[in-house]
Amino acid sequence: MRRLLSVIVLVSVIGGVLGVFRVRAAAQSGAIHLSVEAGFQNRFRENRWTPLLISVSNDGPDVSGELRVVSGNTLGLTAGGYATPVDLPTQSSKQLFLYVAFEVYTQQVQVELATLGGTVLQSVTAPMTRIDKTAMQYAVITESPTGSIDLTTARGSGDAYQSDWRIENLPPLASALNTLDALLLTDVDTGKFTTEQRRAIAEWVLSGGHLIVTGGPNWQKTRSGVDNLIPFTANGTVTLNSVNAFIDYAGIPSDQLTAGSVIVAQGLPTADAKVLVQQDNVPLLVRGRYGQGTVDYLTADPGLEPFRSWTHRAAVWQNVLGSAARSPGWSQEVVNVGEAAQAANFVKGLRLPDIFQLAAFLGVYILLIGPVNYVVLRAIRRLEWAWFSIPIIILLTSIAAYVTGFSLRGTQATINRMSLVQVWPGSDQARVDGVVGVLAPRRAIYSVAAAQGLTLRTLSSDPFNTDALSSIKVNEGLTYGSDSVPVDAGLSAAFATSGYIPAPAIDSSATVQILDDGRLAVKGRVQNTTNLAFTDALVLVMGTTFPIGALNPGEERAFEFPVKPLDNASPAFNDVNSPVYGRSYTASSNNNERNKTLRELLNSGYVAAPTRGGVTQNDSQEVNRRAKFLAGMTTDGDLGTGRGVDVYLAAWNASSPVGISLRDSPFVSEDTTLYLFKLKSVVSAVQNGGNGNIVRLTPGYMIWSPLGTTGQRAYTPYNLYLSNNEQAAFQYNPIAEAQLANVSALILETRRSSISTNAVMSVWDWKAAQWVDLPEQDNSTRTTYTINDVNDLARFIGPQNAVRVQVQPSNSTANLDRVDVILEGRLQG
Repeated sequence: MRRLLSVIVLVSVIGGVLGVFRVRAAAQSGAIHLSVEAGFQNRFRENRWTPLLISVSNDGPDVSGELRVVSGNTLGLTAGGYATPVDLPTQSSKQLFLYVAFEVYTQQVQVELATLGGTVLQSVTAPMTRIDKTAMQYAVITESPTGSIDLTTARGSGDAYQSDWRIENLPPLASALNTLDALLLTDVDTGKFTTEQRRAIAEWVLSGGHLIVTGGPNWQKTRSGVDNLIPFTANGTVTLNSVNAFIDYAGIPSDQLTAGSVIVAQGLPTADAKVLVQQDNVPLLVRGRYGQGTVDYLTADPGLEPFRSWTHRAAVWQNVLGSAARSPGWSQEVVNVGEAAQAANFVKGLRLPDIFQLAAFLGVYILLIGPVNYVVLRAIRRLEWAWFSIPIIILLTSIAAYVTGFSLRGTQATINRMSLVQVWPGSDQARVDGVVGVLAPRRAIYSVAAAQGLTLRTLSSDPFNTDALSSIKVNEGLTYGSDSVPVDAGLSAAFATSGYIPAPAIDSSATVQILDDGRLAVKGRVQNTTNLAFTDALVLVMGTTFPIGALNPGEERAFEFPVKPLDNASPAFNDVNSPVYGRSYTASSNNNERNKTLRELLNSGYVAAPTRGGVTQNDSQEVNRRAKFLAGMTTDGDLGTGRGVDVYLAAWNASSPVGISLRDSPFVSEDTTLYLFKLKSVVSAVQNGGNGNIVRLTPGYMIWSPLGTTGQRAYTPYNLYLSNNEQAAFQYNPIAEAQLANVSALILETRRSSISTNAVMSVWDWKAAQWVDLPEQDNSTRTTYTINDVNDLARFIGPQNAVRVQVQPSNSTANLDRVDVILEGRLQG
């Protein structure tokens, strides 16, 4: 019997060895083929998920292993490695996605196919290029024989890039789409999208993405996979003799769109949609909102004539992309990795003794080893025993100190879970972004697991010190996790997570009235219909907060408060890191009057944590955790640009919806969650003298986008400096909720700190397609141009109340603090 068992074992070992040799031989003979399409055509944004589409085939024996990217071969990974399992039977091929996060200095990525034992069978590399945070990133999916559509003419203050994708390039993970500023689907069979791809698009739009879908002759197949998102119900096609309405929308007269017939999708906009462009009462461009995002439906096919050859089509894309809804400053996932990592590592249970406790312990030790020991030994007349009593006292106090320190650390690991949850009215899905810290009571290796639907990646407060992350590998598949997380005693490992969860619903209603002087009046109610107990709740509109305190399940609160509009116009593109905010934001000496950043608003009511002897006290640790968390998750420069006049409820809760846990290890958790509910609201105007709906749209209601400029591209209307022969031009539009049915006055204001530098101001004539110079500036630091003539307003007001302004030096230089546009007129609706 023993001989038989020995033979079986020997045969098994030999078979395994031969199997490994066969797999290696297959790899060496070229039986395994591996290729990768990296990122957005080899581009990436730092510390964001980058999708890698990996194609692998096997013409040799069966292979079971993993596709992986490891830090040893790819400089700049945020973790030691990323891997996803793969099984390759003989004569098989597969396409899989692997998602990785890169640091700023990454220049290439290497993908490997390895066996479960770690043997590398095949590898392939691809170059990587980081794009700046201010750059725009677009993707176009089309199957049109005429080729792709160029969106890169629409840009913010930086560059613009485009990825031309096939259907298989679309990642089935919404978080991997967050680096996109817009996605265009044109003349493509979206019915081929997988269920996961459709869900990824829907979740991405819900949390702020911009989706554009086109119609034309192939309208049915193009919308079939995303039909539930489109704000237009199509029922057929209609042929138009022209689509000249796009000429007015572009603001550049042309006769190139008059020739030929155009087939467009025919139907009706949904109830809450807006028709931006129409021809002979046939909608050409319809806009809708889905959660925080924007969905545009272009009923024509821009890949066909006459639109395809139209010289000025770029102006249409500039207006479409530049006028979409922006995202609030809390929707960018982790914006400051260092602060987010510190928030993850901020575990309240990790508390060192303060200076008074240490002093008391030292005092007791001195008394025991000195006076007490001497008095006792002298009383029993055994002073010579000091040779034994002193070592015993030292031993006992050392044991006491060790036991005290051990008890402070506890016996179980602690998971610090801090989350930010965004909830939109009418949506059953909510987006969650968070940070997680794993604190070890003693040195150990843990397995961290994320629930299905959540991602997991590492965080480091020092991106150039990757030693602590080099041994952590993130495993991807149906769920995310890491099976080898080494954590030293008293230290922690930090992670970031994101995904989508069932939305907790609240009942709300709000009315936002725009007053005739530009101020806002907000009134409404909110009822907590969840089972969550909220604390420190506040209502947020623009740059104003209204605290309502605790909000327990079932409770209802009413609110009514005035809102001062923001001082400055906002950039139209999601350019939250651009230096667009000048000293005019902080010029006021009255801290209550100046515009506050988003971080300050959400920290409303909090104070700096008191300390005693340099050590933070327990009663202020939660405040510090929240402050660090907000610093990592919100943009410091956001003064309301993405929030418009929307009404939000911000509230804290002491539980976590994030399913991050430890496998096979007991743990305790410290949970904090910030919920941000967008409330149901309507916007109206106060009746004024029987005219009704007459409002004044001050700069805080306007968004701006740069037009063609000379010299550097990073021009903004604030702190604008131009040297000789330079010029800058901007387009201003009211935010979507403040569009005017008609404009009764256009006011252009400029401010400068010195009268020694003058500028020539020009306004675009939409009918004549030319710049019209305004009178020279006078000898003052503030100049106001008011245009209220009906004929002039017809010339200078474009589609969606657009106004274009050009600035150029009148002599050698021009230095302006700000260039603002103000509109007066009747509000739509």
